[in-house]
Amino acid sequence: MAILFISKDYINKDDVIKKSIQRCEKCFDVNLGNYYKSENGKPMLDKGFISISHTDNVMLVAISLKEPIGVDIENKNRKINSKLNISIKQWTQKEAYSKMIGCGINRDILNRNDYYDTIYSVECLEDYIISISSLDKIITINQL
Repeated sequence: MAILFISKDYINKDDVIKKSIQRCEKCFDVNLGNYYKSENGKPMLDKGFISISHTDNVMLVAISLKEPIGVDIENKNRKINSKLNISIKQWTQKEAYSKMIGCGINRDILNRNDYYDTIYSVECLEDYIISISSLDKIITINQL
């Protein structure tokens, strides 16, 4: 099971992360342990998996208890480097996938097209594209 938390007009990123973790722990009656960042800057939990993305004034926090997860959000009007020849939706999918596997977006990820079975596109905010990459098949969306 995975949960996606959405916070619009947030003021403090750390507060959004903390609230998301607390709500997830309460929902599943579990202790996720400490939140920290790896040496590469990847968000981590002692128990479970977390991914974070933000753009403009919207922030996403995705938490999964059993499987790695990745999430990305972008404004629909964002311009992608024309040399890449991909849409903003494809960009968010590739970014989410790269976060899920923990490598960051790179040339290999940009050239791959074999990850679609892990991608969920969510259309819950009209000006944004949201993609989630997860092996968990059940994803719940919550507003903070």
